[in-house]
Amino acid sequence: MDRPWITPEELIKFTEHEGVKNKLPERMLVMISLAESKIIAYCKHDFSDKEKYSELPEAVKNATLILADAICYNDSLRTSGKLKSESFDDYSYSVDVTETSTDFDILGITSLLDPFILDDSGDLFMRVSVL
Repeated sequence: MDRPWITPEELIKFTEHEGVKNKLPERMLVMISLAESKIIAYCKHDFSDKEKYSELPEAVKNATLILADAICYNDSLRTSGKLKSESFDDYSYSVDVTETSTDFDILGITSLLDPFILDDSGDLFMRVSVL
């Protein structure tokens, strides 16, 4: 599968964060590449087998959008130097700027990616959990 799996334009349409929408496309591509690398490591393959994947599965593309959005959002918080607190005479306030977790479980993308995990033999491996 050719990379990048998603374009900066697709990420801009997907995100709700102004910091992500205003990010340079070149910087976005780096963050998209990081998201793809994390997904490749998780699934233990890069979806390049044309026989199995004539195109990138929609679930993997959606997981990439979600993860890349979180990574870009966190990057925009770090690079913008968001204001955390300020005081004026006897008046002060604090702004809680919290990074978004990029943990697959917290983002909810494990359910999208689990059907595509390969075990060491190259066969699909499905992770099952007990509720």
